[in-house]
Amino acid sequence: MRAALIDGNREDLETIRSAVQRSPDLSLEFTTDSFIQLIVYMKHHSMDLLIFGADGFFQDHRWEENLKKIIEYTPGLRVLVLSYNEDPRFVSRVIKLGASGFLSKAELPEKLNVALTMIKKYGVFLDARYQGHLLREIRQLYANDLISLGTILMDMRAVRKVFSKRELEIFQALVSGMSTAEMCKTLFISESTLKNHISHMLKKTGTESRTQLIALAFKKGWLLKT
Repeated sequence: MRAALIDGNREDLETIRSAVQRSPDLSLEFTTDSFIQLIVYMKHHSMDLLIFGADGFFQDHRWEENLKKIIEYTPGLRVLVLSYNEDPRFVSRVIKLGASGFLSKAELPEKLNVALTMIKKYGVFLDARYQGHLLREIRQLYANDLISLGTILMDMRAVRKVFSKRELEIFQALVSGMSTAEMCKTLFISESTLKNHISHMLKKTGTESRTQLIALAFKKGWLLKT
């Protein structure tokens, strides 16, 4: 893998560079302590991996924004974040920014080769001690965004992006198998109003019938069978 290295702490930068250069799986092409230099370099050079030492940038409140931009504007780039901050909430933050993995600087160089091998082979690396925290976050996310409709789960986050609040209520009723009469009674709307809403929903999704709409929802992952 061709890699670039950045760390705002120059002493740490040299320590990391020394450890990285001993890795057989990596070719370290560029080293810097400046975001500007890194951005300019990566505009003209293709990298497989960015090793990002975060500690030296904590005083700069834009470091998260800068890191996110680099990830977004460099398709296929993998990012390994290094830091002495081992708080699981911090690790979760950098993963949410788009990082491929996290390694504590306190564990350099012992786990570096393992991290690099995992990122090269699978695209991700995360020490087991952080996995429990992330799993709890994922469970909470799904608890908030997945609702049960009998034997079907609905991804509320995805559906909210497509339908209005009223349309969402109608969509839930459709998925639940309600008849037109049942929907009108439950939602306190007339049949003509219901038909107008459904017609609008079909146009939004490019479908021609209620059946096609439900089929599309399964295809897109809005609906999941339990």
